[in-house]
Amino acid sequence: MAFLGNCVNLVFAIVPGLPFLCATINGLFSLGALATGIVGLVQIRHTGQKGKGLAVAGIVLGVLGLMAACIIPLLGTALLAALGWQVGDALLVPVE
Repeated sequence: MAFLGNCVNLVFAIVPGLPFLCATINGLFSLGALATGIVGLVQIRHTGQKGKGLAVAGIVLGVLGLMAACIIPLLGTALLAALGWQVGDALLVPVE
């Protein structure tokens, strides 16, 4: 029974960090999309190659992803606070 209790504690310790983890990963990929979109757009202007639409799409999706990376942790924190939970002693415990 102690093993089950430890597993539950581990899950409750990880759950508050998931929005931040997802936002971090999203932010990294969004930076990559933004950077490659800008590089592609500059290259297209200099060489006249095709693909301007894809470069612009990369820039737009990169910016949207970065905005989401900023909003996701805020919404996750607000949701946990609205549900009455707080992080304390590496565990997610209800606020009384």
